[in-house]
Amino acid sequence: MLLSVLAASIAYQAGLNPPGGFWPDDTPKNGYKAGNPVLKDINSWRYMVFYVFNSISFMSSIAVVMLLLSKSVRQKKVPLQALHFIMILDLSALMTAYAAGSCRKFRTSIFILVVVCCVLVYLLFIIILSSGIARWLKKQKKKVASLLLEPSHAAATSA
Repeated sequence: MLLSVLAASIAYQAGLNPPGGFWPDDTPKNGYKAGNPVLKDINSWRYMVFYVFNSISFMSSIAVVMLLLSKSVRQKKVPLQALHFIMILDLSALMTAYAAGSCRKFRTSIFILVVVCCVLVYLLFIIILSSGIARWLKKQKKKVASLLLEPSHAAATSA
């Protein structure tokens, strides 16, 4: 929940203060209007990537917070994999928005996107590994419980 609230506040702040800021005054000869984002006028493609992924990050963060706070959802026990998926979507969208908004050169943006992909692969690996370990531990716990409850095992140990 803490990570989701942090991501929501970062995305909210980035939405209020986009990269490059805003034009301070109207410039009729260049077509710039006061209050418009500078990045939108300079590089509209980068601004749209930033805008879309920042919005995805913000909304997925809010979705996680709402799911965790909702009593009806907690009683139905939303699968943990769904929350993992939404958080991965949230953080990857936030990193992509950062890459689009912070880099002036296309090459640097590509480097950051490669780092984002590596982080996503790492997260996927950790999720698969942790779920596999959890399943293995459940099986071991059942084996131990069945061995302790077997009457022949209890009689053999007492004799």
